[in-house]
Amino acid sequence: MINCTNCSSKLERKPSIIKNWNFCDSHCMAEYYAKSGAFSGENNKAWQGGDIDYYGPNWRSQRKKTRIRDNYTCQDCGLTEKEYGHELSVHHIIPFRQFNSDWECANKLSNLVSLCEHPCHRNRHRNMVDDIV
Repeated sequence: MINCTNCSSKLERKPSIIKNWNFCDSHCMAEYYAKSGAFSGENNKAWQGGDIDYYGPNWRSQRKKTRIRDNYTCQDCGLTEKEYGHELSVHHIIPFRQFNSDWECANKLSNLVSLCEHPCHRNRHRNMVDDIV
């Protein structure tokens, strides 16, 4: 018998499957990870630093030019801003942070693409994390 890492409930486990962390179920595991921050921020192997709030003085104009160039259409799924109901996101193909604050290079139109936020922009970021991990 061992204890759940999260709630301390008694668990019956074969010695061959006892790990460093043992949980009653996926709910207990998720609750533990949320409380402990075990895989978030700097503890996550895909961590690349915090959010970037400023993309340089030309960001707004480059963002607008990108949406115009892309005909206000998500370049992954083809959804238009009109169909989407609000402005599309503009995504850095090569992540901004890789340019070490060189916003002129990071914000070149060739490095920007219009995407709907969900699911396409989120998928691009998920795929970037998969490439890192």
